[in-house]
Amino acid sequence: MKKRIFSLILFFVIIGAISYLIVSQPKYDYRTENYPSLTKDDNWEYIKDRLFDGETPVVYKLNGPILLKLENATSNDSLLVERAMDEIKGILPDKTIDFYERFIGMSSIELDEYLRSKRPQGVIGIDKDVYKGYKYKDIINSTIYLSFYSNDERINFGRIPGYEYYSIHKNSSIQSKGPNRIGDQFYGPTQIQFLIKDGILADSFKQELIRAHLMSALCEIQGNRRGVEQLPSVYGSTQEGLLSSKITAKDTFLLQKLYAPDFKQQFKAYMYKTYPKNYANQFLNKEQAKIQTIWVCFLLGVCFIFIGFNLSYKFIYKWGYLNYFIPVCILVIGCYNLLVVYLYTLKPENEVENHLIEAYSQVFLYVVFISILLWVFDRYVFRQERNFLSEIILKTLFTAFVFVIPFVFLGMEIFTYHFSIFVFFPVVIVSLGRGLLIYLNHFSENLVKQKDLELTKLRELNANAQVKLLHSQINPHFLYNALNSIAGLATVDGEKTEHMALALSDLFKYTINRKGEKFSTIKDELEMVNNYLEVEQIRFGERLQFNIECDESIQDVEIPRFLIQPLIENAVKHGASKVQDKASIGLFIKQINHQIIIKVTDNGPEFPDGLVSGHGLQSVYDLLELSYGNQAQLSWSNTPEKQICISINQKD
Repeated sequence: MKKRIFSLILFFVIIGAISYLIVSQPKYDYRTENYPSLTKDDNWEYIKDRLFDGETPVVYKLNGPILLKLENATSNDSLLVERAMDEIKGILPDKTIDFYERFIGMSSIELDEYLRSKRPQGVIGIDKDVYKGYKYKDIINSTIYLSFYSNDERINFGRIPGYEYYSIHKNSSIQSKGPNRIGDQFYGPTQIQFLIKDGILADSFKQELIRAHLMSALCEIQGNRRGVEQLPSVYGSTQEGLLSSKITAKDTFLLQKLYAPDFKQQFKAYMYKTYPKNYANQFLNKEQAKIQTIWVCFLLGVCFIFIGFNLSYKFIYKWGYLNYFIPVCILVIGCYNLLVVYLYTLKPENEVENHLIEAYSQVFLYVVFISILLWVFDRYVFRQERNFLSEIILKTLFTAFVFVIPFVFLGMEIFTYHFSIFVFFPVVIVSLGRGLLIYLNHFSENLVKQKDLELTKLRELNANAQVKLLHSQINPHFLYNALNSIAGLATVDGEKTEHMALALSDLFKYTINRKGEKFSTIKDELEMVNNYLEVEQIRFGERLQFNIECDESIQDVEIPRFLIQPLIENAVKHGASKVQDKASIGLFIKQINHQIIIKVTDNGPEFPDGLVSGHGLQSVYDLLELSYGNQAQLSWSNTPEKQICISINQKD
């Protein structure tokens, strides 16, 4: 009982904790994909909206030195690029930013020879090559190619396939193509082409454009996401083809944080400090958050199974309906809470916290409805005797039917999301599980019945053996007493000795002829008792008187053999033999209502206080126990007369 109370308390604690954690969290606005009630840092929100896609923790940046390689550039173009480069250096003072040729300091052929000479013997390729403290592959991947075209008639000033297009003026544009990406790494250089005719732009504006596109090449702004504000700045717009040359403080903050060594740790700390843990988890890495959520749901499911097992297994409630309501309640509410945890963690747009009370009321009605159907079906519809196979099939199918019917006919929506996982799958498992339990119960019941039958046979064999043992104990005991009596008369009265020996012979003929029989009629038992008393009367002479009375209507009733004789023998040994004058023994057998009453009286010394013991009485106890169980009693008393009494309940 304590386990069930503990399980019930644990169940409500879990449900209450889940509900409290969900309701107490800030409200999610699915329109902006955010929590507007939280206190946020605008700079970090700027980074969150532009560098992260809300799916993975991957962000893109250049790992090597930022190197610029110019193609077809005039001296004026080179000057504008260097000025723009100096502005970026002011934002990233710790980052190496230089022209490719100036940083390398040698020709490509000389660089190849130098790197080859530094490689360990047998190593081929550039994966292990290091130059000026940088991996050579990072140097290649961090190089930005700037191409300038103005009055060359051979150049097509239209759109270049595969490049992102930024319109500047009629027949003038800037088009760029980023490197290939694997994970959070760039592979290959960035290419930016300035297709601007001479005289269209002032040098100051052209320098701003060069600087803006260089900054844009240093990271990747995620595509347009719902609810992200579009701003007129370098990183302000998330829409493709839009780029402003204006640099704001937020742009500077974004670039500086992105290239900080511990950028991901800082951003992660901000997310967990500002947002609910479930939102931060799924924003930073949805795949990992999904795995964690599945594990949480699995552990909760195991807990609910444990609770349901403790409340239902091998326990029959006094009110039969509870045998259906309790397990169904644990199952349905448990599944619903697993759904709530799953949706709240990974699908905050469902606004689970706004509908908990309404949903729980629907869940409760659902539980009451299907448990009533199951109870009525088993109690009233399935009352007829059916074969075992039909019982399994019908109950399994009906279980699946009653769990699904509310969704079909009542339009309930509590489980509509992820129906296959949180409704269909549990229904199939529960239905098949119930069929399996019916089979296991049937199998176990058959085993129990078989074992009970075997135990019954063993008990019967054991009882027969014990009865035979009692018979074997009674006969030698009586023979011992009788022979002692004959021995006592042999020297006194030969005629009586002969008469007593013949009577004893007749008495044992009765015993031998009924060998193996456990029961005898009252009439036969009275004849044996009469012979016994005649033997004893010869020994005691006129000093012993006996009286036997029995209702004729019950003389054919069967009782265990040797049930009465030990009582008479006890009356002679402990009663009549102790009386100096005349001793009297009485045997009275009658039927009162549905009981056979056997009473033996004598006028000898009274029974001692407490339990009366002795071989004869013990044999009577054992016979009654083996033959009748608790349907027979043995009692004795000294008032109003000394008597010992057996009462046997007759079966209807």
